[in-house]
Amino acid sequence: MKYSLISKYRSSIMGVAAIIIVIMHYFVELYPSLLPSAVETLIKRGNIGTDVFLFVSGMGLFFSMSKDNRPKEFYLKRIRRVILPTLLISLPYWFILGMLISGDSFGMFLLNWTGISLWTHGIRVIWYVSLIVVLYLFYPLIYKLQKRNTYMLFVVMAAIYAAIVVLFVCCPSYYDKIEIAVTRIPVFLIGSMFGEAVFCGGEKKRKINIIVTVYMFIMLVLMLIGIVFQSKDHDLSVMLYRIGSGGAAVLLCLIVPAVLEGFKLGKINNALVKVGAISLELYLIHVFIKNTISKMGWGNNSGSAVKLMIIAVAVTLAVILSFAVSYLESRFINKKQQSS
Repeated sequence: MKYSLISKYRSSIMGVAAIIIVIMHYFVELYPSLLPSAVETLIKRGNIGTDVFLFVSGMGLFFSMSKDNRPKEFYLKRIRRVILPTLLISLPYWFILGMLISGDSFGMFLLNWTGISLWTHGIRVIWYVSLIVVLYLFYPLIYKLQKRNTYMLFVVMAAIYAAIVVLFVCCPSYYDKIEIAVTRIPVFLIGSMFGEAVFCGGEKKRKINIIVTVYMFIMLVLMLIGIVFQSKDHDLSVMLYRIGSGGAAVLLCLIVPAVLEGFKLGKINNALVKVGAISLELYLIHVFIKNTISKMGWGNNSGSAVKLMIIAVAVTLAVILSFAVSYLESRFINKKQQSS
């Protein structure tokens, strides 16, 4: 398995992840009636795109800390690249749809706007960002543990799995609120471990690659178990599926570079790189547009042609706005970063 290609095609992989998430949200969550049941079942697995983001993010953060391990600089970069854009993009959505239309209190508006509401109320609108911000907060410590001993991450992963089981058994109501996020933490840690494999060589790189391979196969088995036994114990099967999705994410991170490299798909790769560059903006904006359409009920009683047109307009608008926001970020936020 050519794990080295994952680093080379990192932006392209993020582009693919963003695309399958958009497809899943619009064709499964918004208008599921557009697809035959068999196709819908397949498209529904597009939620592994977030696992891909987490795996690639873990790898990228290891790269970043290896170049400059000062926590202050690390946090400032994440604030500029993730937190500020998220707050700017989220503000009109939560103010208009939350406070003005839904009648949320100002306190609830602040919780939603900052993403804290995932952890307090189980609001999942932008759960990925709510999770990744927490992971950013703790990553300098994770990196320090990893540099001291790579296999310390197994201790962290074991603690995460134990916490998931305890919450599932002892606090099911709170577990239901946050399970979509906490079950994805291990794939982030595996991504960080893989990031180290890219940097190191020799026997250690070989061992980490073996670990990632074993992790992938074990998680794929858990994912399949979760799918097969969904009708027998729904909650347990969802937990196994969520945890196991990390294996599918690693597999996808292997398949995409292999296809792009093997078939010399230069133009497609360039397009995916561009989508990958706006993946955060696209993730946020398309979710807000999709939720607005759902809240307003647009197209619910319409035919397939109208629903497809709504999706086409929504996706086009999301892409245009994502590129526009990314451009403004590069002109103002990133420009200030370079000048400071």
